[in-house]
Amino acid sequence: MPIALDVMGGDFYPQIPVESALIAASEGIKVLLVGDETRIKKELEGKRFDASKIEIHHASEVIEMQESIVKAMRTKKDASMRVCFNLHKQGLASGVVSAGSSGGMLAIGKYVLKTLSGVDRPCISALMPSLTGKVLLLDAGANMDCTPQQLAQFASLGEIYMRVIHNIPEPRVGLLNIGSEEGKGDERSKRAYELLKLLPINFTGNIEGKEFFHGDVDVVVTDGFAGNVLLKSVQGAAKFILQSLKTEIEKSSRSKAGALLMKPAFNALKKRTDYQSWGGAPLLGMKGVGIVCHGSSDASAIAYGIRFAQWAAESNLTERMAESLAKSSDLLKPSSEK
Repeated sequence: MPIALDVMGGDFYPQIPVESALIAASEGIKVLLVGDETRIKKELEGKRFDASKIEIHHASEVIEMQESIVKAMRTKKDASMRVCFNLHKQGLASGVVSAGSSGGMLAIGKYVLKTLSGVDRPCISALMPSLTGKVLLLDAGANMDCTPQQLAQFASLGEIYMRVIHNIPEPRVGLLNIGSEEGKGDERSKRAYELLKLLPINFTGNIEGKEFFHGDVDVVVTDGFAGNVLLKSVQGAAKFILQSLKTEIEKSSRSKAGALLMKPAFNALKKRTDYQSWGGAPLLGMKGVGIVCHGSSDASAIAYGIRFAQWAAESNLTERMAESLAKSSDLLKPSSEK
C-alpha cells in the first residue's frame, strides 16, 4: 500500500511535499498525494516520474498551522490531514506523513485511529544525534501534563521503537530529572522512577539535561513540556554555536585560511545538528503509523519521513508495540482505569 502524504501541510505546500513524493517514488516507494487535485497536478507538470508510484486523492480543505484544531476537527471533515488518516484506517494507505500542524496530527490521529491498548495518549518522539550514535526523546511536545503511568507508557513505546526500527538489542532508557540519583525530583518523577524499575526494559535511572548527548542512554523519557523546551533549546544552541563560530572566523585572515581546511568537518557538524537530516518525528502509541515533519522541512526531510513510514509499516512496528505493551499491561494501565 502507498504512504498517504498530506500535500497541503507545511510552510511551503504543495511544492515541497510534491517534490518529496517524487524523491520517494524514485526510490520505489508508492505515495498517495492527498490535497487539492488541481494544484497537485500543476506541480507535477513537466516532471518525470514513475506514474505507477504516484497517486492523487482529492481533499477540498486545509488545516492551517495556526488554526484551532478543535474547530478544524468539527468543521473540516475533508481536510487533507484528516483524509490521510481516514485512508490509513480504511487500509488504503500504510502510513501518514505531514509537515502540517503537529497538534493536528496528534489530535486527528488519536481520534481516527485510536490508541493502542495500555496507552493513554500518543506521544511525539524526536530522534537526535549523540556522541555515540543517536538518542530518542519523548514526549517532545504533545502532552504537557503527564501521570507517572503515562511516563512509563512513553518509556515502553520508546524502548520498542529503538529496538525494532534502529536495531538496538537492549535500548537503555533514562528518566529526565534534575539529578541522577534515585529519589530526585518531584513526586511524579519519583513515582515514575519506581514504575520504570518494574518494567521489562533496560532502565538505567535518572539522567540530567547536561548528559543528554553523552550517549549513555538510547531513550530519554519526560513530559511534553520539558521535552519541547529541551528540543528547542538544543536547536537554538546549535544555531548559536555555528553562527558564533562563523563570526569568529571572519575576524581574521588566518582564521579564514584555517576554516578552509576545516570546511569538511564544519559541514559534517552542521549536517549532524540539522533537524532536517533526521527526518520526521513518529507519533507513538496510535493504532497506525503517523510521521510529523517540521513545518519548514525541505523535500529531502519529508522524503525521509515517507521512507521512515515505509520502514515502520514493513517492520510491523504498531503490532510489535501492541505485543510488548501487553506484557506490562497492569503497570501501564491508563490512569482512567485505576
